[in-house]
Formats: sequence, structure tokens, C-alpha cells
Amino acid sequence: MESFHTRFSAWTPFNNKSLNRQLFQERVALISHWFDLWTNKQRQEFLFEIFLRCTHSQLRFVQDWFSERKQLAKVDFSTVLPRFISLYIFSFLSPKDLCAAAQVSWAWKFLTEQDCLWMPKCVKFGWFLPYTPTDNEYGAWKRHYIACVSHLDWLTPREAAATYGTLNEPKTEDEELLERHREKCLRKRIWEKIALRRKELFKVRPPWVSGTGRSSVLKPRCQPRLSQTVRERAGSHEALEKQLVLTSLETLPKMVVESVKAGVVSVVYEHSVTLESLLYLTEKALDGQKAQSMGIFSDGDSREINLLQGYKIGVKNLLKPEVRDFWEKLGSYVATEDEGGHVDFFVPLGASEAGTEVLSQLSQLTGTFFTAPTGIATGSYQHILSDWLGAQWGKAPSSIYFSESKLQTWCSFTDFLEDTLKRVRKQLCPLFKELQKSISGRMIGQFMFDTMGMSDILNNQEIAHALTDGLMELSKEDSERMLQKDSAEKRTRVVRELLQSERKYVQMLEIVRDVYVTPLKAALSSNRAILSAANIQILFSDILRILSLNRQFLDNLRDRLQEWGPAHCIGEIVTKFGSQLNTYTNFFNNYPVVLKTIEKCREMIPAFRTFLKRHDKTIATKMLSLPELLLYPSRRFEEYLNLLYAVRLHTPAEHVDRGDLTTAIDQIKKYKGYIDQMKQNINMKDHLSDIQRIIWGCPTLSEVNRYLIRVQDVAQLHCCDEEISFSLRLYEHIRDLSLFLFNDALLVSSRGTSHIPFERTSKTTYQFIASVALHRLFIENIPDSK
Repeated sequence: MESFHTRFSAWTPFNNKSLNRQLFQERVALISHWFDLWTNKQRQEFLFEIFLRCTHSQLRFVQDWFSERKQLAKVDFSTVLPRFISLYIFSFLSPKDLCAAAQVSWAWKFLTEQDCLWMPKCVKFGWFLPYTPTDNEYGAWKRHYIACVSHLDWLTPREAAATYGTLNEPKTEDEELLERHREKCLRKRIWEKIALRRKELFKVRPPWVSGTGRSSVLKPRCQPRLSQTVRERAGSHEALEKQLVLTSLETLPKMVVESVKAGVVSVVYEHSVTLESLLYLTEKALDGQKAQSMGIFSDGDSREINLLQGYKIGVKNLLKPEVRDFWEKLGSYVATEDEGGHVDFFVPLGASEAGTEVLSQLSQLTGTFFTAPTGIATGSYQHILSDWLGAQWGKAPSSIYFSESKLQTWCSFTDFLEDTLKRVRKQLCPLFKELQKSISGRMIGQFMFDTMGMSDILNNQEIAHALTDGLMELSKEDSERMLQKDSAEKRTRVVRELLQSERKYVQMLEIVRDVYVTPLKAALSSNRAILSAANIQILFSDILRILSLNRQFLDNLRDRLQEWGPAHCIGEIVTKFGSQLNTYTNFFNNYPVVLKTIEKCREMIPAFRTFLKRHDKTIATKMLSLPELLLYPSRRFEEYLNLLYAVRLHTPAEHVDRGDLTTAIDQIKKYKGYIDQMKQNINMKDHLSDIQRIIWGCPTLSEVNRYLIRVQDVAQLHCCDEEISFSLRLYEHIRDLSLFLFNDALLVSSRGTSHIPFERTSKTTYQFIASVALHRLFIENIPDSK
């Protein structure tokens, strides 16, 4: 009994082997439990400590355990290789061999029926699914391929001429009858062979053999592509250098048209025209010639093109007869892919799988290469300056059609418009919110009056209010679908865009150094100083430190991408960068001082004014001024968040980089919140100044840590006889008030409205009445009355 009492003690006798073994197993289970809960880095540290404590013989035991090799005579490669490698092996098989491989085992049947194997084989012949398969639907493209092959509608040259307009020499009536008889006999022979083959398959199952790489069943029956027919029809026509199609973008087309290079034919069309009208305008501009390339500058997003009113071209409606006919005819105006022709969409279709599928289907329909930008990090129309999908001309398509300096000016102008619209939206949001609530209330009221009686309506006022709020919430919902999780190729594309956008950001910071800092320091060294050394230090010291930090970050990204693979990580690089953001903190703390110093030096130093006038908004500065260049660090963090979210979206949950990416996103998100808080503080100070300016007789409102919470318009009511009970009192409206609630005080002002002759709008004026601290307010709850 003595030994059982010392069972869980710190010392157990060696002669009691059973209890020692049990205690050892319990401690091993405890360590294993904690090992399962640790992160990858904690497990690595634990193994490092354990290996340091091991002797040479124990380390040799571990080495021998790793070097063991089990001899396998035969093994199914699909059970030991990753799934994407097995699918890559199966992709070399022909459709016939894939069907035979599906009969080997259930695992092979599941792999050989994947859509990624059958979709390229269908698209190769122009066989597209009329719907998008759901997530849990497998084998849709395989069934579609088999259905198309079994009902193959092969066109003879005569039928192809009737469908696609192939120019054939006129034949006599006897030759026509002879050709039709030959076609009929050929069809009959083909169907007899297919029926005989099906009977044989029911009798004996053919043995599965290795594939030949591609099937030769369909090879002699394939017709030439449509582009080859069009090439024969238009072979005598010369080709233009370029041709550009522009859409109607309100007031922007004038700036875009003025950016078009000389020699490029531009077509500006109204957004409300039809597809036939657009084809007519294009054909009229080409004057019977073919274009070497065509650029389509239109509105849209990463999933579809808003080409015309009522025609948002996407995957769903691309194969409609009128849309398909339009693209086939439009593609015939451009040189084929073999001749170097291409059509360029200035819409970021390359940023999503749906957009890439649209480009692929258009290329299959027309035989012409279609390309689009792949940028997702930048807003407005900045995506046209990003990488393009499959561009192989040595320069971006935007430089083919547009003058670079004018296009940069237009892009900066769209950024300015975007910032302006944000402010306008913020000002008009309360007005439209009330209008939306009023419209929703009218709709619900009409619905209730049409379907319910008066007594039911009076008893269901709360239901009406709830329905109104629900209708407003439904109107706010976003119907856009999120980007789907994709393969490692999608993740690689986003990482490359991160590198590309970081390179452009560093180039913008280098513009500040090369165009402004270097000449100012050179003038200071040559005793012809434009600015003093102290002012140069104030203006550019922080931005140069940011340049050094981001150049190091760019070098780390470039080195990692040179040896990039699906298992590689970038989260640790971004996390390391996020731990050094105190450089940005110094810049943002001094940012107001920098801008005030620029304005002060511009006013007091004529040489600096001339210097800025000579260098601001030139090609070297991308048509931007010095304050606009200093705005880039504050906007960069939003792009970091968008790109890191995209990388994490396409990173599997079991990937090693998932945790580091989450940590990096939290770091960047936290720092972006710090920047937003600084912006909010500056806006609050400006808001207090605006309130003080619009209220007549208002005292000084600017105090430390004071901010506005809300503004409420109220009505001041007066009771004629306060001795009457609350339920019977009558009130009269004597004047309108506006209450400005701050975090430490309540400001009361009277509100007056005056109308202007010949104008619909009214003018509101405010008169200061009183300002009371919140701790001195007495709030009384008055019961509701009639």
C-alpha cells in the first residue's frame, strides 16, 4: 500500500516498474497535449531545445529514423502525390483515355471528372456551358463534352458559307446536288459507325491503355477557325496602325480624346446607342480597312463591362445571339492573333476569374487576342496603369493609344474627383437618408392600405415602422459576389501585384528625392541656396526615411518572388515591415508642419516659388505637385490592406503563411486606424471652425479634446396654461432651434430659413442663444400628450 500512496509524487522507486511506466506515459501525454496546442514557431523552439539536450547517440537514432526507406513494389500515384500534380498528369490524356481511366477506381473517377480537365477541351472547340456549375457539382463539363460529341453538328463548306459568310466560287446546279448527296452519304456512314461502336462497348469493355497526348477522333472533322475565313475575305485590305473606341463618360471624354496620340482613330459614342449603331460607327471610322489593335475604354468592374445601356457584357449574357454576333463582327475588324492583332479593354477584367473567363470566351469567338488590366489595389481608373494580362508588346497598351503626360493628368484628375465625391456624399447622406425613409414609408403605407382594413392599419403601426426600416436595410445590401478561393496561380498573381504596386510606390517616393531634394541640396552646396538646411531637413527628412524603409521592403519582396512557389510565404516579410512603422509615425506627426512650411516658404522666398513652379505637375513628377506626392504614404496603407486580404483569401487555411498574414493584416489595419484617427482629429478642428463661422455671435469653440457628437433640429413649444394636466395640455410652436451637442457642452441656437428670389434652394441662418456645460444640465422626461 505504501507504493500506491507515492504514485504521483516527484520521486518513484526504480524497482516499481509498472508505476514508473505509467507515470512516464502520463507525462508524455501531457507534453503531447501542449505540443498540439502550440503554434509552428513554438513547436520549432521546443524541438530545438530538445535536440540541444540530446546526446550523439540519440541524435544518430533520429537521423537513422529519417533515413529509413520502405520499399514499395507498386503504388497508386494519386494516393501519394498531391491532388494538383495528379490532375496535371491526367491533363495529358485525351478525352477517350480519360473516360477509360475513370473506370479504374473510384479515386480515379473522381479525379478524371474534374472540370479543370474537361473545360479546356470543351472551350477548344467552342463548346460552352449555358450555366455556371455549383460548388458541389462535379462532371458538368465532362457530360457537356460527351453530349456535344454525340450530337456533333459538323458543318460542310457549303453550310459554313451560309452561316459565316465564306466566299466560295459559284457552282452549277449539278455540282450543288452532287455535293449534297455526298454530304448525306457521309453523315449516314458516320452515324452507322457510331452506332456499331456503341453496340461493341456494351458487349466487351475495352482495356485501358496509356494515352497518346491528344485524341485524333475529331482531327479530320475540324473546320478552320472563323478568323481564318475572315482573313481570306479581307485579305486585300490594308491594316491601320491602331484604332480606339471610347465610351460616353459624362464630361470625361473630352479629356480622354485629347490624350489620344496622333494617328490613332478615335470613336466617341453615346452610351444609349445600340450594338448595330456602334458597329456602324466603327466600320465608318475604319473605312474598309482592318485595325492592328483596338482599345475599348468603357465603364465596368472586374466581372463585367458596361459597354452600352442595357448591355453589361459578362459570362451570363456573352453567348446571347445578338451579343455573340456583335463580338464576332467587331473581331473581324481587327487583325488576328497570328498577325499580332489584339483588343484591349480598359476595365480590370484580369483581376477576377469571371473577367478572365470573359476574355477567354471572346478570344475563342473571334480568334483575336483580348487583354485587360489585372490591378485590384488602386481605385478610380488607376488600374489602367497596372500590369496587363498576357501583354507581350514590350509596353503597356495605354502607351499605345494615349500620350503619357496627358493620361497621367487625367488619372490625377479622377483621383481629385473621387475625393470631392466622398465629401459631397458625406454632406448629402443625411438628406438622402430622410428621403429614402420617406419613400420606403410611402411604399409600405400603400401596400398596407391595399391589403388591410382601417382597423388593422391602426393596430399595426409598429409593423409598418419595422417594414420601413427593413426595406431601407435591404436597399443597402451589396449584391456583389466575393472573389472565389482559387488555386496557387491566383495567389501568385496577387503577390506579383503587391510587388508591382510597391515598386511604383517607391518610384513615387524617389521622385521627391530626385526632383526636389537633390536640386535643393545641390543649390545649398554651391552657395546658391534656395532653401536653408533647416527647412530642407523639416520638409524631406521623414519622407527620405520612409523611402529607405520601403526600398528595403521592396528588395525583400523581390528576393522572395524570385524563388516563389506555392509553399513560400510573405507574411513574415510584411510583419517585419509592420514592426518598423515608427518611421511613418514621425512623418504623420510632422505632416501638418511640413505643409505649413511649404506654404510659408512659397510666400516668403520667391526663388522657392519659382522652383516649385518649374517642377510641379511635370512629366518627371507624373503631373503631380509636391503636396500631392506627400499624400501617397497616407493612401498606401489602404492598398496594403486590399492586397493582403486578397493574398489571404487565396491562401489555404492549412498553409503555413496563414497565421503570419493574419498578424500582418492586424498590424496594417491597426496602423490605418491610427491614420484615420489623425484625419478625424483634423476634420473635427475644421468642423468646429465651420460651426463657429456659421453661428452669429458664437463664442470660441476650439478647445483641447473637444469634438462634435451630433446636430439636432428641434422645435421650441410653449404651454399657455401649465396648471392643466399633461394629457390635456395644448402647446404652440414659437420658434425653431438647433442643438449642437459636444462631448463637454451643449450649444443652443435659433434657426431661421430664408428663400432667395428665382431659386428653389433656401438659406439657413443660426443665432447663438446659450452654451451650457453637460454636468450643469437638468433633463426632465415629459410624458407624451395629444
